[in-house]
Amino acid sequence: MNKVIGVALFVAIFSSCRWSGSQQGVYDSYTTMSAALDDCRWEDLHDGLSRETRELLDLAAKAFTAIGMPIDNRADLLLKEIAAGHTLFDTGKNVIDISIRGDEAFLEPSQGETVPIRFVREDGQWLMDLTPRLTGILNGALQGTGTTLAQFLTPATTENPPPPDGSCMLVITNAIDDDDVYYLFVSPAVSDDWGPDVLGDMVLLPGAACTLHVYPDTYDMMAIGAGDDTYTRWGVAVSENGYDWDINRSDLVQQ
Repeated sequence: MNKVIGVALFVAIFSSCRWSGSQQGVYDSYTTMSAALDDCRWEDLHDGLSRETRELLDLAAKAFTAIGMPIDNRADLLLKEIAAGHTLFDTGKNVIDISIRGDEAFLEPSQGETVPIRFVREDGQWLMDLTPRLTGILNGALQGTGTTLAQFLTPATTENPPPPDGSCMLVITNAIDDDDVYYLFVSPAVSDDWGPDVLGDMVLLPGAACTLHVYPDTYDMMAIGAGDDTYTRWGVAVSENGYDWDINRSDLVQQ
């Protein structure tokens, strides 16, 4: 037998016999997730995560969107932002071992470098569980803010209602010549939460306006432009006579 052919056959046979059926499923999931991370396919990466990890990301995406992060409540975009500054898991490494414990598995991507990567079997599929890793990253991001992760995620667990449909007319106009407004928030000044984006799928082009009907109160307002420029008005007293906010460069928050 040709030596080259013999070596190739040996490698093929050895590789095919290395893992059991469950181990092979975990290995295949790992390689699929590694490719998605390396290729920056964030939706595919999100879809390959465990239910618990996806729920954590979904809550965090809503919480970050509520404070003005332009990710539109999308967990896959939050994954992209996190991956820009942190290693989610090791890719492209030789797999040293895969241990199976019922519906739970642990994969060691390389000898002695990192803790094993956890997988769970859900609906017949092996899904990667990054809950501890992402929890640590999110806790680190909140360090020094005086807010715990549980507190930060709590507003995202319930729907924050938009400003009430009251009798006061609040007219907000984009008076910026060279910037579109993609996000707009109006919140009572006493609240610590911005609440939802009142524009929804709308975009305020230069010269365009939107009208809200609110109850008499004092409000904080924030608009975010296409280039992530942020414009604010604080402590605006809205009476029965209404209020007009022409968003302009004087409202720009200096970075």
